[in-house]
Amino acid sequence: MKKLILFSLVLVFAVACNSKTSNQTEVQTESTAPAGVIENVNPEQFKALLDQNTVILLDVRTGPEVDQGYIEGAVNIDLQSPDFKDKLSSLDPKQPVLVYCAAGMRSQSAAQIMEELGFTKVYNLEKGIGSWTASGYELVK
Repeated sequence: MKKLILFSLVLVFAVACNSKTSNQTEVQTESTAPAGVIENVNPEQFKALLDQNTVILLDVRTGPEVDQGYIEGAVNIDLQSPDFKDKLSSLDPKQPVLVYCAAGMRSQSAAQIMEELGFTKVYNLEKGIGSWTASGYELVK
């Protein structure tokens, strides 16, 4: 009977220790996991990041679209231009980039290209410049 009680205690102790070790491993994995390079953000988050003045603001729309209005301070590099990747080389890949287009699809593609080129953090404006103006933010015309 003593052996059964001792065995039970050892078994409970082993399970408890294993459970604690597993939880610690999970917490460490979550806290040390790197954030993704690309993050989709809403207009309010985009504006807050823009207000930090430590980012590059990139408009990837065409020239005629930009002529209709753009976010103040934006650099325009048309995603559809054949030298898009070459023009990106003028930007600092270590500096966070805020990227937008008309509806969010081209800027998502641009963000993926920037990730491939080694950019470390890219924020994509969800639903593009339309969501920006719908949220009450202004454009330069």
